[in-house]
Amino acid sequence: MASRTELHTSRKDTAMRATHPTYYMYKDFLWRLKRNLPGIKGFDVEESLFPDGSPKTEVVDPKTRGYEFEGRDPFGYAIVPFWIVGKFGGNKFSDCLFAAEEMVNGLSHVENGSLPLAQRIIGVAPYIEMRQDRRSIKEDKIQTGQAIYAEIVARSLSAMGMNQLVLLDPHSYQGVEYLEGSGIQTVSLTAMPLFAERIRKKGLVDNTVIVSLDKGALQKCLRLGELLGLSPEQIVVFNKHRESGKQLSSDLLCGDPQGKDVIIADDIAASFESLKLTCSRLKEKCHCNRITILVTHGILSGDARNNVIQMLENQTVDTIMISDSLPRAGYVLDEVPGVHVVSVAPLMAQAVNCLISGSFETTQFHGQPFTNFILTPRPKEEVWEEFTQTVEHQQAVLQTAQVL
Repeated sequence: MASRTELHTSRKDTAMRATHPTYYMYKDFLWRLKRNLPGIKGFDVEESLFPDGSPKTEVVDPKTRGYEFEGRDPFGYAIVPFWIVGKFGGNKFSDCLFAAEEMVNGLSHVENGSLPLAQRIIGVAPYIEMRQDRRSIKEDKIQTGQAIYAEIVARSLSAMGMNQLVLLDPHSYQGVEYLEGSGIQTVSLTAMPLFAERIRKKGLVDNTVIVSLDKGALQKCLRLGELLGLSPEQIVVFNKHRESGKQLSSDLLCGDPQGKDVIIADDIAASFESLKLTCSRLKEKCHCNRITILVTHGILSGDARNNVIQMLENQTVDTIMISDSLPRAGYVLDEVPGVHVVSVAPLMAQAVNCLISGSFETTQFHGQPFTNFILTPRPKEEVWEEFTQTVEHQQAVLQTAQVL
């Protein structure tokens, strides 16, 4: 598997590497990441084969094509951007995981008393496919011998020597538990403040409710509501489930979207089929007005582009905001009117700077505390119970005030 990789060192004695089979899609993201990690010097990481056909990975200076690390002290940090996703481009989950393992092994391996290239390795993972965990599988389908990908990823990253990891809107709280249980310090970022900033600029807050398509998205929707100054009563929660195959059903659990402007916030969109169906029902049955969709991770498989264009042209949806955590979004949805791609590379770079300096509590980003961008996943039932108690309390207070 041919791939382009890079290693960069900075005046802060910090190193950075990156790899992905579809590198051409990712080079702009990596450039923005590098730009927000100042003082970067670039090295190439070349992949070739040994005579017996086994893979060979080596770090070389792009000018001299030679090694620059013999006899020097280890770098203080190595920053390793990587993606693990097998949903497009012919990639396999195992190939992406092995590519990450190659990078980290090259930085951490020691032999015959030699020193590693880096003392500490910080992973930057805009997207890791960790959707299959124990709580995402129906209880009646859990079988002895079933592989849990989130656990595989966590154990692999830990075994290869990764110390710290920056994630963006991870789908599964248990995936983060696996990572931290494996000894990896994890920082879970959220793109919601970046979306909220654009929503405020567009004036999309009045007469608005935020729709959580299921309990799993509720924690992100609550953070978005806080940033927009909306109360918990302005959060609408559905219970999305599949009855069979592609047949989707949604039950209203809490809130009232009737006649409102709607913001739907979700972490992952693949084909946009379920979002298209949900938006059509909100328009037809709830008579909702303007609908805005926020998506952190655009896998964008199948008919995603056609579904997005159809929703916008039919005015089922007015605006779609999607991050470039999977840079495929900038290619699949290029020049589609009504689609806004939001870069998360500067955010993830700032998280790395905070890890190095230990300054999370005092750092500002986009004019707000950096802690606004940190959202550690919690069990969805725990979030749901806390949310319903808050809503019931506020409704009781309102009823008491009306009586008085």
